[in-house]
Amino acid sequence: MCSVDHEAVLRRLHSYGRQPAILRRLAEREGRLLGPAIEPALTDARFSDTEYHLCSNTVKLIYRCQPAILHAFNPIHVTGDGNCLFRSVSLAVYGSEDHHVELRVRAALEIGQFQE
Repeated sequence: MCSVDHEAVLRRLHSYGRQPAILRRLAEREGRLLGPAIEPALTDARFSDTEYHLCSNTVKLIYRCQPAILHAFNPIHVTGDGNCLFRSVSLAVYGSEDHHVELRVRAALEIGQFQE
């Protein structure tokens, strides 16, 4: 289990969002404390219908606009709680949505450190 409280890191970063110099220093420090990322699953990402569910609304939309895409890709449903981008990246990289908060923290740290 990870010893970093990712939610607390996000709260600290958010509290200094309007103070760029302090945010940059905080992001650098938090990044050092966070350490390296979890290694991605290096398997061929084949999703079974029993484990994952296709997003039927997305299938319908793609079918109307770009049906050829459905020959190569299957839109998979992720939890729609405002973290869907990070949940979908987590699903693609790690095979589960479980790492979405860490991915959000890492993105926030990059933005905080490299604001230019």
